[in-house]
Amino acid sequence: MGLQRSDLLKDGITRLLEDVGPLNTISGVGFLEADRAKVEDSLARVRAVEDWTYVDLRGCSSTECSSRLDAAWNASVMVLAIRPPEIPVPISLLIRGVVDRKTSIDLGDGRPRHRTPNQSIVILTDGFNRFANAAVDLERISIWQMDWQLE
Repeated sequence: MGLQRSDLLKDGITRLLEDVGPLNTISGVGFLEADRAKVEDSLARVRAVEDWTYVDLRGCSSTECSSRLDAAWNASVMVLAIRPPEIPVPISLLIRGVVDRKTSIDLGDGRPRHRTPNQSIVILTDGFNRFANAAVDLERISIWQMDWQLE
């Protein structure tokens, strides 16, 4: 279905966060859109929401990913953009740690980070809106909205 309007992702994340509340959880929003200008416009609208900390992790190395996560670590709402099938190791470890309800998470560098109580994390999966051939760590996230469900 794709991103039919620029606010689709922002509105979908808003509804998702309203549904899950501050449950110290991780959820996902998947979308598939060939028009990269639409993707970037939609992500700019997500990034502009002041109550969220948006972190673009698409195409970054594990080291850069860890650094960007550290900068956002204490946010009450982290919105993390990734582009499967490449999922940086720190994202996989973050997903596992949150799903397993760990109070601290090591992102692969030997340094545990303590979780912020009632933190909500949303994984935006650019280019992924079906579970066929999904990375195992993405399948561990139990709360998902796909672009075809957002309208």
